[in-house]
Amino acid sequence: MCVREHAYAPYDSNASVRPRPARSRSPRGGARAREPPPSVGRSAVKKDFVNKKRTARSLTTALSSTRFLFFAAMAKKRGSRAAQPKPLVPSAMKSLKRARHVTSEFHRIQRELDVVAGDSRDGTPSARARADRQRLERQLDSLGGRQAYQEASVLTTARHRTCKWVFAVLTKLGMRPRKNQSPLRVLEIGAVNTQLLSVPWLDVRAIDIKSQHPRIEQVDFFDVPPNADKDVVVCAMVLNCVESASRRGRMLADAARHLKPGGYFFLMLPRRCVERSPFCTVPVLEQIMELLGMRVVEKKTSPKVFFACARRLEQEPNRAAVAERFPDPPREIRRRKERGGATDALTDRFAVAVAAEP
Repeated sequence: MCVREHAYAPYDSNASVRPRPARSRSPRGGARAREPPPSVGRSAVKKDFVNKKRTARSLTTALSSTRFLFFAAMAKKRGSRAAQPKPLVPSAMKSLKRARHVTSEFHRIQRELDVVAGDSRDGTPSARARADRQRLERQLDSLGGRQAYQEASVLTTARHRTCKWVFAVLTKLGMRPRKNQSPLRVLEIGAVNTQLLSVPWLDVRAIDIKSQHPRIEQVDFFDVPPNADKDVVVCAMVLNCVESASRRGRMLADAARHLKPGGYFFLMLPRRCVERSPFCTVPVLEQIMELLGMRVVEKKTSPKVFFACARRLEQEPNRAAVAERFPDPPREIRRRKERGGATDALTDRFAVAVAAEP
């Protein structure tokens, strides 16, 4: 029996092979395509196929985008880690926790030394004040002294860079030089790293009393004669380490004398110095700086640091008038009552005093 006859043969239950249903033929004898079910038209089948294809393509694109974003984020994270400034010299202090402890203890000892100095009468310390001073000096020696504080500062400032704010403000004020212009002349007081020294549009002279890098001069700021030849002076977390109110006032006055008229002074202090001291607040510090010839034009606060940028004025300051308003020893300031009628705990002794003669 031929294949065609077998296709049209009646169904035989006894047959060993069940016949396949025959497919309809086209007029030319070829097999026609299978017809879709009556309930589904050709357009619906084509549309469903196109939708499935688009869905698969969207999933592939989404997966590729997710992988790209993931690897881009990882590369950015690695780049940010690589961009962090490395310690300047191999320091014996490797632990950030230890570095924070050293800096906190150093500032605590300095605050207590200020309290002891304020207890003396007419410049003559009492027996109790002398004993307290000796005890605090022993604590400072056991901590490692200023050398340990400098090593700790190298480690902590590598993670929290105050120079970023200096760059941002200089750019905002239009001080950043353009091409073929000479770099800005900068004096950095108490430098502990080379972040400013590495900027090509800044000509930086970095000094510190205990240098931690060959490019940082080991010299006392008070031994540098001011010549009014600097465009920028940076004093980051240094003024609070000066041992007396009168020397802090002298540091501010000398910083103004280092600046050209129109130059800028950048000051960074712990917030407690202007928020927890009975002798100093932000408005008081601004008044002192303006009387010394510098007007604050930019300021901000972070969780722990107060930032200020002051512009050098044209007129020379009247030091006698400044000394009359902010004498040594400093006077306490009346503060407004806050937090339901109670003033904050004034645990810091930071103060600035100005002498009549330089």
